[in-house]
Amino acid sequence: MLMNLSDITSALSNLVTTGDAELERSAARLTTLCDLFFDHYGDGPVSLLRAPARMGVLGEHIDYVSYLPTASLTFGSRERDAWMLYRKSTEPIVRCVSSSAKFEPSSFPILSVPELAGEIETEWLDFLFTYGTPAPHWQNYLNAAVTFARGKFGKQIQNGFDFVLDSNIPPGGGASSSSALVVLGGAAIRNINGISWTPEELARDSAIAEWFIGTRGGSMDHITICLAEKANAVLIDYASHQTRLAALPDEPFAWVTFFTKPADKGR
Repeated sequence: MLMNLSDITSALSNLVTTGDAELERSAARLTTLCDLFFDHYGDGPVSLLRAPARMGVLGEHIDYVSYLPTASLTFGSRERDAWMLYRKSTEPIVRCVSSSAKFEPSSFPILSVPELAGEIETEWLDFLFTYGTPAPHWQNYLNAAVTFARGKFGKQIQNGFDFVLDSNIPPGGGASSSSALVVLGGAAIRNINGISWTPEELARDSAIAEWFIGTRGGSMDHITICLAEKANAVLIDYASHQTRLAALPDEPFAWVTFFTKPADKGR
């Protein structure tokens, strides 16, 4: 449901939290996002998307190694996630603002991409070899999703969007901070152009779209982000290309994750 920023802010200010610390944190975070959006883009209707961090129970990350018939057991984090507040634009431009001072505001136009009418992966790779690898920038992960959608859906992609982002997924921490941006961008560009999608489709497309930045990674992060559910792990079988949920007890157990030195993936 679309709501004006002023309506959301008013509702949050009147929210009775009754001492619920988690609700208070969420309300404060959403208030910050609303204020940031208002400062950059003004009042009006907005939508909210959330992408959880991907946690790996077994610690493996070999979803892109096609000759190993292996599997992953992952789950989506409750505490670590990325929120996107966005609004449709009448221009074919995406404007980006992050709540983190490390990532400066930016924008990019929707590229003119040959329509991926045949074998999508092959034609997408052909385009990427021609286009080349973009210089490192946080907006590239959004551009990846938007550019792939333009290629897949052609002239159905006409409108861009304005968004603000707040993420507490550690950058370079091995918990899918980058893939979360690709998934959020893929969902937003479809929504504002009236294109229906399923979580499975978005996960598959997002994995391929992320090749835009120069990598040829797999789909573990994207599948987890799109399919994760409370008290369930996501079992991904790469040999059979099948995915299913597996019960993951959340009481009385707690999962604790430590993030160490981040990887400099920008190079």
